[in-house]
Amino acid sequence: MISPDQFHHTLVECLAGLCAFVTGFVLYRRSQTKRFSWAFPIGVAYLSVALMDVVHGVSSSGFIEGFDSHHVDLDRYVPGTWWFSRVFLAVGFYASYQRWKMNGHALPYRVQQIMLAIAVPSGLTLTGLALSSSLPQSMFESFPHRPYDLILLPIYLWLAWRYRRSFPLCASLVCDGAVQLSMQFSGKVFDGPFFVAHWLKFTAYLWVLVWLEADAPKMEEHRKD
Repeated sequence: MISPDQFHHTLVECLAGLCAFVTGFVLYRRSQTKRFSWAFPIGVAYLSVALMDVVHGVSSSGFIEGFDSHHVDLDRYVPGTWWFSRVFLAVGFYASYQRWKMNGHALPYRVQQIMLAIAVPSGLTLTGLALSSSLPQSMFESFPHRPYDLILLPIYLWLAWRYRRSFPLCASLVCDGAVQLSMQFSGKVFDGPFFVAHWLKFTAYLWVLVWLEADAPKMEEHRKD
């Protein structure tokens, strides 16, 4: 029997995954041009995170036999796989910032295909983790409850400062920082701060879509300056 909290978690993760896929696909298409080649790592990161979010949400919901609270330690699986995807996204933003700063040419086709291929094994890795019975502990009873997520807070805020010339991207990364902070108040899966963090993550993804439609050309002009 699937609990309402599990359904809520799966719903928000699938919505976030859909948003991340659309964002990643559009970024991937635009990064094939020299003008936006610098954004390719973010596109790959979002395509990968889209897969990770969906696998993470569905595998912890009980929709699939063998992936439920009777077979998986959700207190270890959910925070651990969440952290994995959050690191991946931060790396993508950092790599794109470096390319934007260096005003580089388009990545070689072979390199692009290798980076894009990362999306598939990342999702399969989460599936493998779901089947593991010996996951490391990443959520604790004392505050901060999820210290590994706290490590990413200054990283996302630093990235927000680096992308400050683009308000939507900066706002997205500030939301990502707020996501990491909110998780520190989550002492168990499916509590209030847990869901606040998930909806903040979805909001962060939406800000990147706003950037794609309204602000990306302006940021390109800043780079040329």
